[in-house]
Parts: sequence; C-alpha cells; structure tokens
Amino acid sequence: MARIFKRPDRSEFYIDLPDAHGIRRRLAGYSSKPLTAELARRLEQLRDCRKAGMPPTGDARRWLEAQPPADIQRWVEMGLVDASIATASQPLRVHTEAWLATLAARRLSDKYISQNRKHVNFLLADMGVAYWHDITRDRIAAALEARAAQQDASAGTYNMWLVSLRSFIHWCIDTGRAAVDPTIGIKRRDYRADRRYVRRPLSPDELRRLIAAASAAGIMFGMTGRERALLYLVAASTGWRWIELRRLRRMDFYLDEDPPMIAPPGWTQKSGRDDRLPLRSDVAEMLRAYFAEHPANPDAPAFPMPKWTNGAKLIRYDLANTGDPDDVAEAKRARGETPLEPIPYTDERGRVADFHSLRHALATMIGRAGVPIKLAQTIMRHADPALTLEVYTHAEDAERAAALEALPALIPGGSSLVSAPGNAAPKAPKPGASHGAGTLENPRFLLENGPVDAPTGGVLTFAGTSGKVPVYGDFAATGNPATRAETPQNPFSRE
Repeated sequence: MARIFKRPDRSEFYIDLPDAHGIRRRLAGYSSKPLTAELARRLEQLRDCRKAGMPPTGDARRWLEAQPPADIQRWVEMGLVDASIATASQPLRVHTEAWLATLAARRLSDKYISQNRKHVNFLLADMGVAYWHDITRDRIAAALEARAAQQDASAGTYNMWLVSLRSFIHWCIDTGRAAVDPTIGIKRRDYRADRRYVRRPLSPDELRRLIAAASAAGIMFGMTGRERALLYLVAASTGWRWIELRRLRRMDFYLDEDPPMIAPPGWTQKSGRDDRLPLRSDVAEMLRAYFAEHPANPDAPAFPMPKWTNGAKLIRYDLANTGDPDDVAEAKRARGETPLEPIPYTDERGRVADFHSLRHALATMIGRAGVPIKLAQTIMRHADPALTLEVYTHAEDAERAAALEALPALIPGGSSLVSAPGNAAPKAPKPGASHGAGTLENPRFLLENGPVDAPTGGVLTFAGTSGKVPVYGDFAATGNPATRAETPQNPFSRE
C-alpha cells in the first residue's frame, strides 16, 4: 500500500510504496495531494502488472505512454515498471527507426527498406499519431482509404501499404512494444480485379532473340552485351530475381557438381532460406566459360550488375534491338518481304516485359511442360503453390482455345443443332498435332540442336574454351534471319 506524506521543508508531497520485489521506494510527487495520490495509484497499477508478468493494457498503458521519458526511466530503475514496457512507451519514431535497423541487420535490400520506411512514415503522418496508444483500427482504415483515393492507387498498391504497416506492428508485438494488432479486421483488396501493371512472359523464341540481340550489342550500364546475354539466360533458367542476382558471388555456383548447382546463402534470397537449385548443363557450360575468361576472387559478384533501378532499362534497351538492322530491313522491303520487328516492351494488351518477366517466363514454360505443381513450386521457390499458378503461370488465348478444341465433341451427329444434314461433329485433334501458337506440346527453353560452331566473332563464345561452347538454335542470330538455321527445330516438339 502506498503512503503519501509531506516534509516540513518541502512544498511537494512524496510517495512511499513497495516495488515488485517488496523493497520500499520513495519518490517525489506534486504540490497537490490529489494529483500525488493519483500518481501513486497509477504506479501501483504498473507495479502489480510487473509482479504478475503482464504488460499494462487499456487506460493504464495509454497513461504510461503519455508520461515524460525521463520519468519512465526513473520508474524502471526503481523496479516499478518493466524495461520493455518503458521502451514501448517511447515515441513511434523511435520504434520505426529500431524496426528499420532490424531490417538492415537482416541484410534485406535497400529498396525494400526504403519502401517500408516510406509507407509506414506517411501512414503514421496521415493518422496524426505520435505514440502507440494513438493508433486505432479506425484511424488506420481512414488513412489507407484517404491516401488510396488521393493517389488513385491500385489494389496492389493499397495492399503494399497495409503489409508494410502490419510488418511494423507485428515487430512491435514480437518485441514487447505492443500487445494488440490494430489492423485486425482490415482486409486486403482483391488485386486481380484492379491490376494496373501486368507483366507478360516472353516466349521461348522471344527469349532467344533477346539473348542473341544482347550478345551482339555494346556496353550498357557498365555491362557488356555478352554479360547481359548471360544474365538474361541465368535469370530465365533459374527464376532468380534481380536483387538476388546482384547478390550472387562466384562461390555460390557449383558448376562441377552433378548436376551443376546454384546455392547462395539465405540472406541473399527473398525467402531467407538456403535454397539450392540445379542448373541446366548448357547454362553451366556458359557460366564456366565466362568465369574462366574473367577470373576473379570467389567472393566477387557473379555479374557486374548496376543498381536495382536499371533492370527494366537494360531489358528495354536490348528488346529494342531484337528486330532486323536498318540495312537488312531496307533490303527486305525492297524485295517485298516483311522485316523482323523488335519485340515490344509493352504489348497490345498493355502488358510489359520487364526484367521480372523473365521469372514469369520460366514459370510459364514449367507449367506448359506439365511439371507437377509441387516441383514447380520448389523451382520457383514460392512458399504458396497458389502464387506459382495464379500469378506467374500465364495461359495465352490461343493455348486456351487449343485446349478446348482437344476436348471431346459434344454435338451429336445428325442433331438438329447441326446447321446442315450430314455435317459431322468436329474431331478432337490427335495427340502431337500442331496448333500453331496454341500447341499443347511441351515447350523447351532452348532449341536443342546440339552444340554448333559459333561463327567468327559469334555470340556467347568465350576465350579459354575449345571454340565450341554450345550455342543453341538461333542464339547466334542477331536479328538477321540470314544468319539463322534454314529450318530451326520446333521448340514445342516432344522428342
């Protein structure tokens, strides 16, 4: 029980009360006895919470968070308040900086940390809150709705803001700075009904043209054409993201194992897991030749990649060079032929082919090849197989049409539904029959015609090799069909 008294030589009242261990503590109150009595009552509440091993809640916590930090620290030293509770009572800016420091310690990307800082800070500013007790579900919902309406934000952007704020709040709860999640009940929006930025997967032929065009081009953002071609090849063969590729080191490639492997540490990967992924033998041979031509320390970056903001610029530049050169295009027009146009960065449906589209391309090729979903999930390194199916695997209109045509016909012969007597119901296509772009056959990433000699100064040929580094299909082409094989193998054949 607290005792309140006043010294003859002092104007303020004093409080005498036992702490959580039964030791008597004495501290100054106010010149008003009722105010001092209220302070004693509050301190007894905090002491009882500490004795019970429970954080203060409700009105007691809000009162504590509103007290000066110096007073809270003194109560901690007296054993009246738990140290973690005192930390939670600090201003929100202290908590956000500690949270961001935790993200940096986990070696997350600068882009990720910067985005989370921006999202959380502007939401807290929109809510007008300074301490944890100021945050409420209604304020969060109102701030999200107001900012989304002001910026005409998509559902994906809205969800990104909410996820960033939840990440901060859950960290506060995990570290004892908060007890309740105020975002409970605030649901994400359906991004599928409001997609503003849609990626498209490059087809196998478009990938070959991109790699060939890059290998014949000059330096861009400090990367030679052959380095960019190899980067695109590895990205489309492994699904590794831009930031993950930037973190790869020479020592992360195990090219002499059977099968060759890529096995970087978990901190370099988005999931944080130590995932290993096999490499195609032809891709491993390309990497082996490149590393032999450009020796470096084992901990050196695998590729001399620019900063993360230039990924889309790189692929946009090389996509623009996938068409016929001007002189070849002019000669074709003179012969009445149609020149080969560059691969568009944005197609007629508004879908873009940025660097991350290479990951979409891998997932789509895996899906078309009939790979079991569990295996596809592990290759893509997704925690949820639904993400592999719903977001990364794309089905074109022609493929869906071909799939429907392959189903058994339902119109009976001689039925009145048939427009003319004698018309037979359409037959289902035979297995292996070609359906143009809509074929149901398994695609292959490369035209596997076997190793061929690269032309003089040819593409993806590296010093230190036998001169017969595998160059598959029309990898050696630079957009000029005259340099291609006359009859390239169908990339959709089963063999």
